[in-house]
Amino acid sequence: MKKHIFHLLFLALIFNSCIINDFVLDDVSFNFNLTNYTNKSWDEGTLYVGAKNKQGDFIATDSIKYIPVVSNISPINTYTDNSYGSNGKYQEYHYYKVNNLQFVTIPYPIFNFGSLKADKSKLTSISSTFGFVFKLSDGKQVYVKAYDIKKGIEDNRVSINFDIKNKGIVGYIRDNNYNDEY
Repeated sequence: MKKHIFHLLFLALIFNSCIINDFVLDDVSFNFNLTNYTNKSWDEGTLYVGAKNKQGDFIATDSIKYIPVVSNISPINTYTDNSYGSNGKYQEYHYYKVNNLQFVTIPYPIFNFGSLKADKSKLTSISSTFGFVFKLSDGKQVYVKAYDIKKGIEDNRVSINFDIKNKGIVGYIRDNNYNDEY
């Protein structure tokens, strides 16, 4: 009996750790959403956290890889056609066909590669305003400005979104009220 309780507690701990935030800085939690709207795949994509120096150059303090970045074509030809279904799931990826859009959501690779580390002193030594860069293996990239660390931010949960489209990558922040900031 004690053995079963131990196993249940262990499983509860594991499931609880599954909802750990992707990235935390001070009291703000970030999660990352990567969506590919194209029929092209890449060997990898890299998400960087860092800040721009006085010259405007982005200096990364940590990174995490997405391997691979799959295309929006489901390998089993199954798609979810609304926000609530799950029939388009395949190997952690979720394939959709909604309102004439075909896309795939690519999970944050925390289980494969760990998480980004927030080193506030490293970031503020570069600039008080930090941000994120997402870069594909072909060199396409986008920068998303997060916020000024010294001033803080009202929201305690922020979504960083990267949408891969035929014309390039679009990056934006979505706050708790579903307001997008490009």
